[in-house]
Amino acid sequence: LNSTDERSGGINTTSIMSKIADKILMKVRMALWLEFGKSDGYVKKALKMKGVPGPALTSHMNYELFVEYVDKAEKYRLDKW
Repeated sequence: LNSTDERSGGINTTSIMSKIADKILMKVRMALWLEFGKSDGYVKKALKMKGVPGPALTSHMNYELFVEYVDKAEKYRLDKW
C-alpha cells in the first residue's frame, strides 16, 4: 500500500500519521512529567532546550511545549494542595 495514493487525494498519509503519533507521544510524556513532578530543568533538557540562551529560547521549536508544561505544572501543583 502506497502512503500516497488516489484514495487520499495525493496526500502523504504516512507523514500525517507520523505527525499525529508524535503529538500523542508528546502529550503522554507531558502527562508523565506532570504526574512525577519533573522539574522545569528536566523538561527543558528532555525538549533539547538546555543551554539555549534567552533570546534564542523563544524561537526554539519546542518553546511552546515548554511554556505549556510550565503552565500545566503550576496548575497541577496548586490542585494537589
